[in-house]
Amino acid sequence: MHAAGGAALVSARTRAKRRPRLELPSAGVTAVSFLLRRVDEGGPWPLTRVLTSLAAFDVERLGVARALGDRHGIPLVHSQELRWGRHQVFLEARHGPDGIDELSCELPPWDDLAGTVDGDVVWDFVDAVAMAADAQFGSIGDGEPAETALPTGAAALSAQLRRHLALLLPEWISDDVAEAGATIARTLDGSGLLVVTG
Repeated sequence: MHAAGGAALVSARTRAKRRPRLELPSAGVTAVSFLLRRVDEGGPWPLTRVLTSLAAFDVERLGVARALGDRHGIPLVHSQELRWGRHQVFLEARHGPDGIDELSCELPPWDDLAGTVDGDVVWDFVDAVAMAADAQFGSIGDGEPAETALPTGAAALSAQLRRHLALLLPEWISDDVAEAGATIARTLDGSGLLVVTG
Protein backbone atom coordinates (compact mmCIF):
# COMPACT_ATOMS: atom_id res chain seq x y z
CA MET A 1 0.00 0.00 0.00
CA HIS A 2 1.41 3.38 -1.03
CA ALA A 3 0.77 6.46 1.10
CA ALA A 4 -0.48 9.10 -1.33
CA GLY A 5 1.82 7.81 -4.03
CA GLY A 6 4.93 7.81 -1.82
CA ALA A 7 6.69 10.45 -3.90
CA ALA A 8 4.06 13.01 -2.95
CA LEU A 9 5.46 13.00 0.56
CA VAL A 10 8.76 14.54 -0.54
CA SER A 11 9.19 17.72 1.46
CA ALA A 12 9.54 21.19 -0.04
CA ARG A 13 13.09 21.22 1.31
CA THR A 14 14.01 18.03 -0.60
CA ARG A 15 12.33 19.22 -3.81
CA ALA A 16 14.27 22.49 -3.65
CA LYS A 17 17.58 20.60 -3.43
CA ARG A 18 16.77 18.81 -6.69
CA ARG A 19 16.03 21.95 -8.69
CA PRO A 20 18.33 23.01 -11.52
CA ARG A 21 20.83 25.81 -11.06
CA LEU A 22 19.39 29.13 -9.96
CA GLU A 23 20.81 32.25 -11.58
CA LEU A 24 19.61 35.74 -10.73
CA PRO A 25 19.61 38.57 -13.30
CA SER A 26 21.32 41.19 -11.13
CA ALA A 27 22.76 44.31 -12.74
CA GLY A 28 25.74 46.18 -11.33
CA VAL A 29 25.78 44.32 -8.03
CA THR A 30 24.20 41.30 -6.36
CA ALA A 31 23.10 42.72 -3.00
CA VAL A 32 22.21 40.18 -0.33
CA SER A 33 20.62 41.78 2.74
CA PHE A 34 19.78 40.06 6.00
CA LEU A 35 17.76 41.07 9.03
CA LEU A 36 19.46 39.50 12.04
CA ARG A 37 18.17 38.17 15.31
CA ARG A 38 18.77 40.67 18.09
CA VAL A 39 22.49 41.02 18.71
CA ASP A 40 23.70 40.70 22.30
CA GLU A 41 25.74 43.77 23.30
CA GLY A 42 28.27 41.59 25.10
CA GLY A 43 28.61 38.96 22.37
CA PRO A 44 30.82 38.85 19.29
CA TRP A 45 30.01 41.39 16.59
CA PRO A 46 28.06 39.97 13.62
CA LEU A 47 30.62 41.04 11.03
CA THR A 48 33.45 39.48 13.03
CA ARG A 49 31.57 36.15 13.09
CA VAL A 50 30.96 36.38 9.33
CA LEU A 51 34.60 37.15 8.54
CA THR A 52 35.70 34.16 10.61
CA SER A 53 33.22 31.92 8.78
CA LEU A 54 34.30 33.13 5.33
CA ALA A 55 37.90 32.06 5.96
CA ALA A 56 36.78 28.67 4.60
CA PHE A 57 36.26 30.37 1.21
CA ASP A 58 39.82 31.73 1.05
CA VAL A 59 38.70 35.35 1.14
CA GLU A 60 41.35 38.02 1.55
CA ARG A 61 40.68 41.14 3.61
CA LEU A 62 41.41 44.36 1.75
CA GLY A 63 42.59 46.97 4.21
CA VAL A 64 41.29 47.18 7.74
CA ALA A 65 37.73 46.85 8.92
CA ARG A 66 35.94 50.14 9.53
CA ALA A 67 33.76 50.70 12.57
CA LEU A 68 31.63 53.66 13.59
CA GLY A 69 30.17 53.93 17.07
CA ASP A 70 30.76 55.28 20.54
CA ARG A 71 33.58 52.78 21.32
CA HIS A 72 31.30 50.91 23.74
CA GLY A 73 29.43 47.81 22.63
CA ILE A 74 28.55 46.91 19.06
CA PRO A 75 29.46 49.51 16.39
CA LEU A 76 26.59 51.28 14.65
CA VAL A 77 28.29 50.47 11.33
CA HIS A 78 31.01 47.88 10.83
CA SER A 79 32.33 47.10 7.32
CA GLN A 80 35.05 45.24 5.49
CA GLU A 81 36.10 44.88 1.86
CA LEU A 82 37.20 41.44 0.72
CA ARG A 83 38.66 39.77 -2.33
CA TRP A 84 37.17 36.38 -3.19
CA GLY A 85 39.15 34.91 -6.05
CA ARG A 86 39.10 37.69 -8.62
CA HIS A 87 35.95 39.30 -7.20
CA GLN A 88 35.54 42.10 -4.68
CA VAL A 89 32.96 41.65 -1.94
CA PHE A 90 31.76 44.31 0.49
CA LEU A 91 30.25 43.40 3.86
CA GLU A 92 28.51 45.87 6.16
CA ALA A 93 26.73 45.30 9.47
CA ARG A 94 24.40 47.97 10.89
CA HIS A 95 23.28 48.03 14.52
CA GLY A 96 20.23 50.25 15.01
CA PRO A 97 19.33 51.89 18.30
CA ASP A 98 15.80 50.61 17.68
CA GLY A 99 17.04 47.03 18.02
CA ILE A 100 17.11 46.29 14.28
CA ASP A 101 20.36 44.65 13.20
CA GLU A 102 21.15 44.18 9.53
CA LEU A 103 23.98 42.81 7.47
CA SER A 104 24.53 43.31 3.75
CA CYS A 105 26.83 41.44 1.41
CA GLU A 106 27.53 43.04 -1.95
CA LEU A 107 28.76 40.61 -4.57
CA PRO A 108 29.47 41.28 -8.26
CA PRO A 109 26.62 40.88 -10.78
CA TRP A 110 25.46 37.27 -10.98
CA ASP A 111 26.72 36.80 -14.55
CA ASP A 112 30.23 37.86 -13.49
CA LEU A 113 30.15 35.41 -10.57
CA ALA A 114 28.75 32.56 -12.65
CA GLY A 115 31.61 32.90 -15.12
CA THR A 116 34.27 32.16 -12.51
CA VAL A 117 32.63 30.56 -9.44
CA ASP A 118 30.40 27.49 -9.40
CA GLY A 119 26.81 28.52 -8.62
CA ASP A 120 26.57 26.05 -5.74
CA VAL A 121 29.67 27.62 -4.17
CA VAL A 122 28.06 31.08 -4.42
CA TRP A 123 25.00 29.76 -2.56
CA ASP A 124 27.28 28.13 0.02
CA PHE A 125 28.95 31.53 0.50
CA VAL A 126 25.56 33.24 1.00
CA ASP A 127 24.54 30.47 3.41
CA ALA A 128 27.77 30.85 5.40
CA VAL A 129 27.09 34.59 5.78
CA ALA A 130 23.48 33.91 6.87
CA MET A 131 24.54 31.30 9.45
CA ALA A 132 27.39 33.31 10.92
CA ALA A 133 25.28 36.47 11.16
CA ASP A 134 22.33 34.57 12.69
CA ALA A 135 19.98 35.85 10.00
CA GLN A 136 16.21 35.62 10.44
CA PHE A 137 15.45 36.34 6.79
CA GLY A 138 16.74 38.36 3.87
CA SER A 139 16.43 39.50 0.29
CA ILE A 140 18.55 39.52 -2.85
CA GLY A 141 18.43 42.36 -5.33
CA ASP A 142 20.60 44.77 -7.21
CA GLY A 143 20.36 47.76 -4.92
CA GLU A 144 16.82 47.86 -3.53
CA PRO A 145 16.42 48.72 0.17
CA ALA A 146 16.34 45.67 2.44
CA GLU A 147 13.10 44.35 3.88
CA THR A 148 12.76 44.97 7.61
CA ALA A 149 9.80 42.67 8.24
CA LEU A 150 8.83 39.16 7.24
CA PRO A 151 5.91 39.10 4.82
CA THR A 152 2.64 38.46 6.62
CA GLY A 153 0.66 36.42 4.13
CA ALA A 154 0.79 35.71 0.42
CA ALA A 155 -0.05 39.26 -0.71
CA ALA A 156 2.82 40.77 1.29
CA LEU A 157 5.17 38.07 0.02
CA SER A 158 4.19 38.84 -3.59
CA ALA A 159 4.75 42.55 -2.98
CA GLN A 160 8.24 41.90 -1.60
CA LEU A 161 9.08 39.67 -4.58
CA ARG A 162 8.15 42.49 -6.94
CA ARG A 163 10.87 44.61 -5.26
CA HIS A 164 13.59 41.93 -5.19
CA LEU A 165 15.09 39.17 -7.32
CA ALA A 166 14.62 36.67 -4.50
CA LEU A 167 13.71 36.43 -0.83
CA LEU A 168 15.47 34.36 1.82
CA LEU A 169 12.74 33.11 4.13
CA PRO A 170 12.38 30.67 7.04
CA GLU A 171 10.91 27.29 6.14
CA TRP A 172 7.77 27.80 8.23
CA ILE A 173 6.58 30.43 5.74
CA SER A 174 6.41 27.90 2.86
CA ASP A 175 2.58 27.81 2.87
CA ASP A 176 2.53 31.53 2.01
CA VAL A 177 5.07 30.86 -0.75
CA ALA A 178 2.74 28.33 -2.36
CA GLU A 179 -0.31 30.59 -1.93
CA ALA A 180 1.56 33.49 -3.58
CA GLY A 181 2.39 31.30 -6.57
CA ALA A 182 6.10 31.77 -5.88
CA THR A 183 8.81 29.13 -6.15
CA ILE A 184 11.12 27.66 -3.54
CA ALA A 185 14.14 27.59 -5.81
CA ARG A 186 16.65 26.32 -3.27
CA THR A 187 17.16 25.60 0.41
CA LEU A 188 20.29 26.90 2.11
CA ASP A 189 21.29 23.88 4.16
CA GLY A 190 23.15 25.55 7.03
CA SER A 191 20.82 28.44 7.80
CA GLY A 192 17.67 26.60 6.69
CA LEU A 193 16.54 29.65 4.72
CA LEU A 194 14.50 29.12 1.56
CA VAL A 195 15.48 30.97 -1.62
CA VAL A 196 12.12 32.12 -2.97
CA THR A 197 11.64 33.57 -6.45
CA GLY A 198 8.62 34.98 -8.26
